[in-house]
Amino acid sequence: MNFVVNKILNVAICLSCHIPIFPPSKIIDHVRVHTPELYIPKEGVDLLIQRFSLGNEPSYSSVPIEPVFGIPLLSKPHLFCDVCHHGFHQLSGIQTHQASERCDGISYHLGYAQMIPGTHRRIIEVDISNLKLKSDVPLDHIGWFQRGITPSCDYSKLPIPVPENRSNLSSFFYNDGWLDHIRGFCPEELYEARRPHRDHEIHGEILRKAAKRYIEDIQRKIQENVVFGALKDIGSTDE
Repeated sequence: MNFVVNKILNVAICLSCHIPIFPPSKIIDHVRVHTPELYIPKEGVDLLIQRFSLGNEPSYSSVPIEPVFGIPLLSKPHLFCDVCHHGFHQLSGIQTHQASERCDGISYHLGYAQMIPGTHRRIIEVDISNLKLKSDVPLDHIGWFQRGITPSCDYSKLPIPVPENRSNLSSFFYNDGWLDHIRGFCPEELYEARRPHRDHEIHGEILRKAAKRYIEDIQRKIQENVVFGALKDIGSTDE
């Protein structure tokens, strides 16, 4: 979908052309120009027109509004009549306007603006006080990258399976059956068993070192007294 609806101006704005779509009944034809493969039913457009009161001309505000998404912001301030809020590029334009019978204004002010092409009033005043400079917006490239590669499946919440062919496991897992102890648990649940000890857990580091010494010692004895691989399958004898 390459257009948005502005609820202040009550117009549909094409994000490719950066202009309002007038009349709104032309939304289907306009979208088809940019995206031929996209189908929009007429009933959907009729619903948009009714829901957002889309008309053949914007509903202009008598006060400055926030910049309209989809329409570029003009780089330089423009001149605006204090009475009717019409915008002009040059001083001569607003002087001619206020000297005519169309307006009783005698004063004007400067303001930031956007141009709305295809309407009677082409320049509207906008309030940029809530906009941020690009230099003031932090760019989290790493965060964007990580969010973009987040897997659709969270494997940390899936139960840990035991392989059908257990001989494919290393001798440590195969002979001592360590996987049987974690069968049915998910990695998220096992984190508590392997997390670093906290400061108030005064015996945690002592227990961890004791467990490490035991595993290193028992594994050495297993290696010395158990036959692995092909020799296990054909048998062996000791003198």
